[in-house]
Amino acid sequence: MTKNSIDQLRDELLAAIQAAPNGAAVEDVRIIALGKKGRITALMKDLGSMEPDARKAFGQQVNALKGEVGGALEARKQTFEAAALD
Repeated sequence: MTKNSIDQLRDELLAAIQAAPNGAAVEDVRIIALGKKGRITALMKDLGSMEPDARKAFGQQVNALKGEVGGALEARKQTFEAAALD
């Protein structure tokens, strides 16, 4: 997977998070991205078959993606939780 395809996956997942109409939809996006068979999880599994130099660079990109998507999921979830309290 190239940097462009990682960027495309990031854009796609972040758009899905922002478009989620409720907490259940946010959870669905989390499962698609970070679940046991999720798209980011699959990228992490690919690291084992890569050359060490490529693994380091790719691993950094995937970890950054995982952190960014995880943060966006948490922020969106908190938005719905705060709205439920109001």
